[in-house]
Amino acid sequence: APSALLYKWCHHLLKDHLIEGKGGHMYVRFESNSILQLLYPCNRYSPNKCLVCGGSYPDHLELWWSNKLYTPFDRHLDRVYQAALTIRDAGVKALSRKKSSSKSKEPVIVGPPTFSFHKDYVYDVSDILREEKDRKKQLQKIVKKYSPDRKPLKGWTMQTFPAFQVGYILPPIEGAKEKKPSIIYGMVRAVVLGAFNDFLYLQEVENGKIKDKQ
Repeated sequence: APSALLYKWCHHLLKDHLIEGKGGHMYVRFESNSILQLLYPCNRYSPNKCLVCGGSYPDHLELWWSNKLYTPFDRHLDRVYQAALTIRDAGVKALSRKKSSSKSKEPVIVGPPTFSFHKDYVYDVSDILREEKDRKKQLQKIVKKYSPDRKPLKGWTMQTFPAFQVGYILPPIEGAKEKKPSIIYGMVRAVVLGAFNDFLYLQEVENGKIKDKQ
């Protein structure tokens, strides 16, 4: 704030002390020991500059926050973000290999990224849903992938979002000591899955918005 005040004050006084010389060059004429002499040159100040150190507000904010960065929580968020970041095949384009080059080139990402945070909580079967349109073949591939003995996944929950070509499966609740789970567990599971489905729907809406911006 003090730097911004001096910046405005200096430029206000400067307007009345500019003189145009030969060749269109501009000169500043001020009286000795005047306020303008003390303030000039005006580029020492800025609307977004500290009067003491000369740093900007973002510089101060970064310096103040630097000792709070890279905490275990920040690193955890980075890991979760990187794990959820996915690039679909349609968004990857391989560089052509030049005849004179013996080393393969890294793929270049040309499509928008997508986020799959839900994979940390459920078994994602979106790839199977995109590959197979037939419902019966979808179930066969899901059983083949998640059932080692190829038996039907009895009691498993399956939820699909055809509009987004996204789906997941979830194993049944296991009761304590081989007993059936209580009704309370079932009610809690239903509530949690309802909130999870809302979250998954919003995630795919955001993925669609990201894709539309490209």
